[in-house]
Amino acid sequence: MISKEEKNAINKEVVGQINDVLKKYDCEFEMDKLSVLNLSDSVTFLGNFRVQDESKLDSINKEVKGILSKYDKLTYNSQHITPCCSLPYTAVSFNFKVKNN
Repeated sequence: MISKEEKNAINKEVVGQINDVLKKYDCEFEMDKLSVLNLSDSVTFLGNFRVQDESKLDSINKEVKGILSKYDKLTYNSQHITPCCSLPYTAVSFNFKVKNN
């Protein structure tokens, strides 16, 4: 079983690294934390962030996917959002699994 300390360490590491990438590209928004879903054989971590500048999206995606590539069963999606009352942005969501020992 993955301990609570290990889950917190993964959460802190991933969020910190992704926020460093977002800061590097002058993104206005940062991640707070990952959501954690405990399953019998693994733990799934879920996260999301937004990017308003489309010209930076490919570079950000490449770097973030590199950070997450060390985890199992990575799912990575992005969707363009055009809200009625604010600037459009791309919502990026991802999840990955860590097997229980």
